[in-house]
Amino acid sequence: MNEALDRRFVAAVIGSRVGDAMGTPTEALAPQEIEARFGWVDTFEGDGTDDSLMATILAGVLVATRGRASADDWAAGLIDHRTDILAKRDKFVTSVLHLLDKLEIERDSGRLIDSKDH
Repeated sequence: MNEALDRRFVAAVIGSRVGDAMGTPTEALAPQEIEARFGWVDTFEGDGTDDSLMATILAGVLVATRGRASADDWAAGLIDHRTDILAKRDKFVTSVLHLLDKLEIERDSGRLIDSKDH
């Protein structure tokens, strides 16, 4: 990468993490409910939502595959981070947790390529 692109990438990652941390207490709330509970949000709460963890997993998969991640690579990345996801299960919608279970079944049956195999 070139220096300008590197700076933009870092700024985008930092901006998304800051926004995610600031949005943690308000996630899934209607604007009226946010206003009633918090007024204006100007502090950081917690370590972010599922968005931060998913972005971290995706970044790791993209680095490991040199930007050429397949669906199997992404699935294997999710399985590899199962412990991290389950530690924050309250931040994930049920469908993501079900997806994780289904991906493990596929991997265990041999229908999914394991990330460690390539």
